[in-house]
Amino acid sequence: MRHKDGSYHWTLCRGIVQRNAAQQAVHINACHSDVTADTVSDALTGLPNRLLLVEHVTRSIERATRYPGYHFAVLCIELGRSVDAPGTSGRGAHLLLAAAARRLETSLRTREVPPTFRNEDLVVRLQDDVFAVLLDGLKEVGHATIAADRILAEMLAPFRAGRPRGASVAERRNRCQRHGLYAGR
Repeated sequence: MRHKDGSYHWTLCRGIVQRNAAQQAVHINACHSDVTADTVSDALTGLPNRLLLVEHVTRSIERATRYPGYHFAVLCIELGRSVDAPGTSGRGAHLLLAAAARRLETSLRTREVPPTFRNEDLVVRLQDDVFAVLLDGLKEVGHATIAADRILAEMLAPFRAGRPRGASVAERRNRCQRHGLYAGR
């Protein structure tokens, strides 16, 4: 369904027809539910998914066609085998993906750029450990390289794992006991 802002929303439609004794329709009860959030977001990271990326890239292509000098870029980022490395299976891999998603989102925000400059930038999880970043409304094509360098620098920084800083042995033991993980004496 097309929303008043021009975007499309995914809806779930249900309807029941009430009929009289002659089986003629006399009343229709219907309901529309917006299921866009469930359809266009990744449950693990909370990021938008491929479907929303396609919608945004389509809009960017239309703008670039209409307005000379309008630039955008799509960056593809693969974390590599780090998600499959020993010690990152299951929950660890999920935590790493979620942390990578947050880092990608925050790497787009810079202090020297007003918040309204590129408000259409989008970070998307495509699949497994593959992400995409849409840089929309670039003033110059070269700005994509600057953004890519900044994102790369952020993503190359180590991710912290293990116990939180400053947690004492007693605090860790209490936390583990609450979760049924401590088997010490």
